[in-house]
Amino acid sequence: MNFKRMLRDFKANRIKNLSFILLIILSSMVIIGFNRSSTSYILAVDKFYTDYHAEDGEFTLESPLSAKQIRTLENRFQLTLEEVLLTDSKLKTLPNEPILRVFSMDRSINQVALLDGIFPSSSEEILLDSKFAEALGYQIGDSITLSGASFRISGYGISPDYVYTLKNPGDFMGMANSFGIAYLAPDGYERVKQKNAEATLYSYQTTSKDTTSFKNYLQKNLSLVSFLERKDNSRMTTVYNDASAPSLISLIIGVLLLCIIGFIISISIRNTIQSESQIIGILYAQGINARELLSYYLMLPTLLVVIGAVIGYLLGLVISGPLLILQSSQYTVPHVILVTPWYLVVIGIILPIALTLGITFIYVRKALQQTPLSLLRGSHSNMKVSRIEKLFSFGSLSFFKRFRLKSMMREFGSILALFLGATLSMFILFTGLYMKDSCVDYMNELPNSIPYDNLYTFYSPTDLHKYSQQGELTALYNVKFNYKGVNKNLTLQGINPQSAFFNMPELQTLGQHEILISPSVYYKFGIQVGDTLTLYDDQDSDKTYQVCVKGLAPYDYGLYLYTSLPNYHHILGLHQNSSNALMTYSPLNIKDTKVLNETNKQKMVDGMKNFTMLITVFTSIIIVVASIILIVVIYMLMKMMIDKGKVNISMVKIFGYHPKEVSALYLRGNYFFLLIGYLLAIPASYNLTKLFFDSIFESMDQYILPSLNPFSYVLGFVMMTLSYAFTTLLLKNNLNQISLTEALKNRE
Repeated sequence: MNFKRMLRDFKANRIKNLSFILLIILSSMVIIGFNRSSTSYILAVDKFYTDYHAEDGEFTLESPLSAKQIRTLENRFQLTLEEVLLTDSKLKTLPNEPILRVFSMDRSINQVALLDGIFPSSSEEILLDSKFAEALGYQIGDSITLSGASFRISGYGISPDYVYTLKNPGDFMGMANSFGIAYLAPDGYERVKQKNAEATLYSYQTTSKDTTSFKNYLQKNLSLVSFLERKDNSRMTTVYNDASAPSLISLIIGVLLLCIIGFIISISIRNTIQSESQIIGILYAQGINARELLSYYLMLPTLLVVIGAVIGYLLGLVISGPLLILQSSQYTVPHVILVTPWYLVVIGIILPIALTLGITFIYVRKALQQTPLSLLRGSHSNMKVSRIEKLFSFGSLSFFKRFRLKSMMREFGSILALFLGATLSMFILFTGLYMKDSCVDYMNELPNSIPYDNLYTFYSPTDLHKYSQQGELTALYNVKFNYKGVNKNLTLQGINPQSAFFNMPELQTLGQHEILISPSVYYKFGIQVGDTLTLYDDQDSDKTYQVCVKGLAPYDYGLYLYTSLPNYHHILGLHQNSSNALMTYSPLNIKDTKVLNETNKQKMVDGMKNFTMLITVFTSIIIVVASIILIVVIYMLMKMMIDKGKVNISMVKIFGYHPKEVSALYLRGNYFFLLIGYLLAIPASYNLTKLFFDSIFESMDQYILPSLNPFSYVLGFVMMTLSYAFTTLLLKNNLNQISLTEALKNRE
């Protein structure tokens, strides 16, 4: 019998109940879609790193190690060392001369995984990075010429150290049309390798979590050029940050939405209990206990949340596929298979049911804790004048304003739910707009933030000074500082006080150990002007440097500390001719073997454009979801208030009020709460966006500051206003359908 009545109640309020289901579907679908795709991707990366023996780190020496030195290091520090044979070749027959970094496949660390085709079986075959091949239109079976030698593409492949295909670990974005990876058999590599390389790269694997002693030994006893642990290698770790950030955001938004849904459902049931108070009182008097009534009133919300959670879970499984493709657009990971861990059932089905029914149970139980006599009298009905209404009479206001204010007091729960729902919707909307605008602003400002067109970091001071007349000398040094118990990477840059590239007069007035910081350092780590920082040497952790922050620099292209060249030498204890980099306005014709790193402004801008395109797709999903939630929440709650006041609305019509006046009494005034939600959502979405960027750029030298364009403020306001106008237009029809006979129905 209860089940039949529950179905009858469902049909009687079909639109409202379908709206509940829709919101639950959205929350569960978002949670499952992003978490399933992220989890699957992370598991695939973990498996790839394990199965193909990913390195624990790498380092570069000025000269190669002998076999005896390698054995000594392996035995002393309990690790495995392997020389990495690689060479960079320019494809001079193609526009912009893209660079292909070629590796020998004869390696036990960072083994090559086959994505398609076959491994090279001769010295004339080559395995290409699939994204590079796709960007430049290469197919399996095509020929490619490197260093004057021709090779046939036998397939596509990738190794763990280049999951994110960056030319330099500190690069912002991978550019598949300008840089790629390739693998050759040992005899094929002999055909393209360059003679007299300036430095030698080594990969290592170790069971030790602390490599400080190993790094210090290399620094003091060998000519160490660079040392990079896996956790600091953006080629290998950025994929984790990119995968986990959307998962975290979707979980936060989904849980908040579920809480609001539970609150709204509880209000709906409480209204039903108030309208049926006399019937409940009679049932109490006849011996029906509160537990039986509670179970009855929880049947419908249980049905709604189960239907919504199950459908949302299934749709989440469906959309996880396209989301996985979106995540895979920047990274190359073989054999990514969508998996469904058991905990997805917990957060996709059990969590929505538990949250929604838990909140509903608390409110319904409280509403049913009335004596049979009070229920029969309707003493807790919303038609009674509350204490707050008695306290605030609003006698000086006009009738219409006084009526609306008293209605809001009487419907405090619904107004609160409307406010929370609107705030969450605007919160989601502005989070998407923040992400898009931040990337667009960064991309537009980047050309002005980088004062040079090219930056070359050299292995040898001799080579640097050979080209020094073609640009301006500068100095770069990697340092770390402790932030909340974790060492973070920064770059200290020494600049000529009379620089022709940098317009920073402050450099001439800086005292010893004084620096300027980029806005990225300021916003990401909260470092203030006047703070004293303890910097740790990236190559020798026993060395520390004390510096004082004197101001913010007008340039922002990464996590940089700026100072004059004399101060740079003084801080690090170096001689006055220890520059290691050259800034130029035009590219130089330098052998790749002589350059440690090369930074190109235009490639950074192009990389940012690709990243912005990905963010735009992600934010489009967010904006659509936010708009749906906003419209559904506004419609549902205002419809509930109208249904609850049917008798009063009918009486107002009997008294001769015009439909426009009835609409003004019951539909106007709620926009104010949406406006408050709009204002609160802006700072809240800023914090969520910052959390998103902090996660994505955890291991990268660059950082994007959350920003919002004036147009987005207007867009958010317009979308909120249009959503409100659209729902009120629909609700006017509901008001007009309330007949005059509604007031004549059974009343207490």
